[in-house]
Amino acid sequence: MSQRDRSIDDAMVALIKGMIKRGDVQSDIAAFFLINGGRINDIRNCTPGTCGEKFRHIKPAREEELPPTWPASAYELWQKGKWP
Repeated sequence: MSQRDRSIDDAMVALIKGMIKRGDVQSDIAAFFLINGGRINDIRNCTPGTCGEKFRHIKPAREEELPPTWPASAYELWQKGKWP
């Protein structure tokens, strides 16, 4: 399995929901977990027929459990010459 082929588990969904609630950018959340941004949208909307529907029962992680927010996107850091 490649690193970009990740399964989403309940713990990840709790973190994703917490990051959404905090106001993190969808693409930043997807990049953090190395998953497709569409999966974040599915979890946000819990629409029928999506992966989000099966995670509807999971509550968002608490603020203190979330990873720190990014000061800038990877693209912004690269533009400023601050990316390795």
